[in-house]
Amino acid sequence: MATIADEWDEVTKALERLELYHTLQPTLAAMKKLVDMIKHDPAFADVHPRMSMASIMFARGPVNRRVMAAWHEDGGYNMYFVDPPLEFSEPTIAREDAVVRVLREYLDRLGDT
Repeated sequence: MATIADEWDEVTKALERLELYHTLQPTLAAMKKLVDMIKHDPAFADVHPRMSMASIMFARGPVNRRVMAAWHEDGGYNMYFVDPPLEFSEPTIAREDAVVRVLREYLDRLGDT
């Protein structure tokens, strides 16, 4: 059975595979930084990350709703809720110094509908 640590390893490997695309370098650097900021944070111990293109989808528990984080070209990170099939809601942009806090807030609301 895969552990959450294994899931973070898969995210890291996926980011490394995307390094072949040189135009993605700024995005990949930002996403790797985000992974480094949160993968060992106890507040994210029960979060299941998955890569989706050059963004990360976060799940917690049995709910189908996800949180997506992606690098914003003007700096900062875009955050959204994602509901099936692929419906985005409540977008925001979080600066690097606030992204962990904002991501926690979104994850805490995953069960809200």
